[in-house]
Amino acid sequence: MIKYIHTLNRIPAGYTKGEQICYTNGHRKNGWHIKLVDSVKQIKKEQKLSDKWRKSKGFNDHDDYDYIAIEVEK
Repeated sequence: MIKYIHTLNRIPAGYTKGEQICYTNGHRKNGWHIKLVDSVKQIKKEQKLSDKWRKSKGFNDHDDYDYIAIEVEK
């Protein structure tokens, strides 16, 4: 089964629902980990939502979004 992970500048990242894509550096209260994504379509949707949120806060768009495809066993 193929899953996907967000990246920023080739560094693993994740989407926080209702906010933005950010690096997985443990900055959240209970730690923060990579969340696997089911499809490239979902990756692209979350990138757009992240940019929309960033614009609403007066931040620049990210031009360094990408993703990694990984194979996981069921």
